[in-house]
Amino acid sequence: MGSKYSTVTVSNYNASPPSDDGAQTSSNKAKWSDVKTKLGDPVKTAAEAINTAIVEHVDQGPDTKTANYTTVAGDYNTVIECSGTFTVSLLDAATAGAGYYTIVKNAGSGTITVDTDTVADEIDGAVSYALTPGNSATFIVNAAANGYMKLNVIGTGYEVVETQTASSDPFLEFTLATGYDALFHFQNVYPTTTNQALVYQLKEAGAYLTTSGDYLGEEIQQSGGTVGGATNSTDTFAYVHSQQVGNTAAQGVTGSLEIYSSDTGVPTMTHSHTFARTGGGVTHQRVTDYVRAAAAATTNVKFFFTSNMAGGSIAHWRIKRGV
Repeated sequence: MGSKYSTVTVSNYNASPPSDDGAQTSSNKAKWSDVKTKLGDPVKTAAEAINTAIVEHVDQGPDTKTANYTTVAGDYNTVIECSGTFTVSLLDAATAGAGYYTIVKNAGSGTITVDTDTVADEIDGAVSYALTPGNSATFIVNAAANGYMKLNVIGTGYEVVETQTASSDPFLEFTLATGYDALFHFQNVYPTTTNQALVYQLKEAGAYLTTSGDYLGEEIQQSGGTVGGATNSTDTFAYVHSQQVGNTAAQGVTGSLEIYSSDTGVPTMTHSHTFARTGGGVTHQRVTDYVRAAAAATTNVKFFFTSNMAGGSIAHWRIKRGV
């Protein structure tokens, strides 16, 4: 466990020295016990204190945690190695003092939520920060000692926003954060009625796009070894995976979709990774690229089939642009 380094002072050095006026008196006699007590011992004590303080200052642990934990002063410069899904609450900023910092590492497979023990304290203006598996970040108290800053985020750069599970829903809707690109992961998403394609729409200026030609791009499909391409300039939606799927989890959509959204009305690029589904002995793969000539900031996205969603889940991750 570490702690901030504090200046060490030498106490009782040369305390009550003799007059040293040349007089041959007992008080002016040089005795080893006096030298040791007045000079050697104070220096030795200070040197040992400096050594202890430096060791504590540079000691990074790590300190393992598997359940909810609130940091303490002794966690300064310490790596908190976390395994599981729980919350690490940062010490009150005013108590910790400007410059206090700790490092949190997600060494497990769950999500570590980092928040502040004091509600008024925030982390770069946010109430919390989610560390996904493999990620780590340094949290340091700001100069005003009224909140934390996030530094040196290491890992994939993605953070989990939310996961929604479908259950007789007409659609699932997500908010796109300003300054972030989004990654959506689909796990066995399937409709209530068979032979449906999973699609999505983007929301701009308070309304979802409904004009023909809003999505421009190319679809590339491989089915049983045959590759074909088609443009999609007339639809009012974009395909997540245009291969029609059945109404069971085993036939649902599994894959991921990235949305490079717009905050200023510049073109919005959406790109879906390859999706694969095996049915009837044939493997279908779909890669799509769409460009939306956005007129306003893109704020939301919703996913749906023609019929309701029967099951499966969609996880929303995000990454700060430029990370």
